[in-house]
Amino acid sequence: MSLFPTLTAMGITCLDEVTRYTLKQNQGADELKIYFQRNENSILPQSTKFSFTSPTTDSTAANDGPAIDTTLLSAISELDNLTRNKQPDPHNKEQLMNELNQFETVVIAKIEELRANLQQW
Repeated sequence: MSLFPTLTAMGITCLDEVTRYTLKQNQGADELKIYFQRNENSILPQSTKFSFTSPTTDSTAANDGPAIDTTLLSAISELDNLTRNKQPDPHNKEQLMNELNQFETVVIAKIEELRANLQQW
């Protein structure tokens, strides 16, 4: 029996690669995004997204707030247990620096493009 049955049932098999997760609401659904620390040559995705629609039942009163999917609650609990004691990976800093440099290159190119367009005007 798995220590993380909900995550396993959701198809998360590389539990040791899970680094963090985010939860947000998107168009009336709860969106859970799970991030992984993958090997550099891995073809697997860096993140996986799941959508959970809030169950609508007559027993949900307006004063109680929206109902939350029990699978989502179980998944969050398991993710909290899974990520609680993980140390920051030194590759994350390097990866963030690379992403920042790439973003900077894109922004500089876009600024140059806008300036060229303004000069042509």
